[in-house]
Amino acid sequence: MGGKGEFLSLFSIFAFGFSIVSRKWHTDYLSDRELSTYTLFFAFIFTVIMSNLMREGVPKWNGDAFLVGIIVFSGMIIAGMNFFLNFAYKRVEAIVSGPILSLETVLSIMLAFFVFQEIPSVRACIGGGIILLSAVAMQILEYKRR
Repeated sequence: MGGKGEFLSLFSIFAFGFSIVSRKWHTDYLSDRELSTYTLFFAFIFTVIMSNLMREGVPKWNGDAFLVGIIVFSGMIIAGMNFFLNFAYKRVEAIVSGPILSLETVLSIMLAFFVFQEIPSVRACIGGGIILLSAVAMQILEYKRR
């Protein structure tokens, strides 16, 4: 059976799927921008709490402005992605968006192959193929339905 990493990955997938489905439960009381801001704020708070509970602490800053720039730029990219995901979840059915978003796994396998020359396992290729086929099949069914 798998270890801690596999369990955390599985938990992450369930949490991500739940976030897609639960987006439909939200009202229009908060805008997509406000939802994104609150989500990132609470993610920051929980990260700080979990880091302290696991005794990881906060890394020491060595005065490197380039590192700070990279962190700020990454934060802006994540905030933008969070906004557009909230925007999309509100307008696209979860049954359609789920398989498309799961293509992230397939693209990660391809990235590892092309950038790092890491050969994927047979299990990864089969799983990636299933994900790819389900995404294509869902799009075909959605196109025929319209």
